[in-house]
Amino acid sequence: RAIMGGVDFNQFPINSIERIDYIRGARASIYGSEAISGVINIITRANIDSDASHVTAGYGSDNHKKGTFVVSKPVGDSKHFKGVLGYEKTDGFNVKPLPGVNDGDEHGFETLNLKLGYQQNFSDNLSGYVGVSAYNNEYDYDNSSYGNPAWGTVDKHEKKTGEVKYVGADLSLEYNKDVYSSELKLAYGQQDNYDHKSGQSKSTGDHVAIEQFNAIWLNSYSVNEELSVGGGLDYRTEKLAKGYIAPSDWGPSQSYDPEKNPRTNFGISAIAQYAYDVWTLEASVRNDDNNQFGNNTTWQTAAGWSFYEGYELTLSHGTAFRAPSFVDLYYPGYEMPNLKPEESENTEL
Repeated sequence: RAIMGGVDFNQFPINSIERIDYIRGARASIYGSEAISGVINIITRANIDSDASHVTAGYGSDNHKKGTFVVSKPVGDSKHFKGVLGYEKTDGFNVKPLPGVNDGDEHGFETLNLKLGYQQNFSDNLSGYVGVSAYNNEYDYDNSSYGNPAWGTVDKHEKKTGEVKYVGADLSLEYNKDVYSSELKLAYGQQDNYDHKSGQSKSTGDHVAIEQFNAIWLNSYSVNEELSVGGGLDYRTEKLAKGYIAPSDWGPSQSYDPEKNPRTNFGISAIAQYAYDVWTLEASVRNDDNNQFGNNTTWQTAAGWSFYEGYELTLSHGTAFRAPSFVDLYYPGYEMPNLKPEESENTEL
């Protein structure tokens, strides 16, 4: 889930990725409130029989250097361990040259990331996984600008540095037997975002720290060869962590006490899928109860027609709901505490 409300894919350690699934259309009724118009599912868990350890290293222009160490091996009967350690750094170059204002600036990037995962098949029907991950990314960017005498402004030179720190852990249990399958997922993450002038301490700039916990229980049952039904429960709690920024800096109308005001969201969903001959039908519904923004129901219907081997025509219609993130509501200098949730209606052919 997107802890800060959005995903900056530049920050994600690519060396941990096994594959990426992309799912089109409004899928909020299945995947939660962020799935306004589609889902990008980044999967870091390896196959349990994967055996592909390697070491890579590289060096390039702008003092670009990187290295990755990956161990992905079975460690016993129906057991598997994966570990990834990566480092990358570059001095960069001037990404926004303003002659006479920021001459000689370089905008670099540095990352250190770690991923550990262990999975085991306890029986033919039951399997489990536990993983931890962490990364620390630091990047420079330019905030310089030319002045405008007509507006009374002067040239401004400002090089800034952003830093993203993330730590997280996740656990899952999966049960599959005959026509029934069930999966329980637990995940915790904390992300700290810093933004300050380059060369200064990060304590002098903006700091956003958010904690998030998710618990998801999904179930699926095949009624017969054509019809399957499923449902799930989804619980999330999140809060601005201590040390964020003093509420007095926000103003009295925007104060937020992280101990008294964590945000919770409870979702319940159901789905049915029917496939016969060249036709596929799907319907799903979801209800979210958010303690900050109230109760919302979303749904989707879809139909598919396989009119020729390898080709399918699909039509779908769905709705979605997304609560504003804490960054949307409370980010220093850009606070919008009265922001309303997004609602969407999506039709695709």
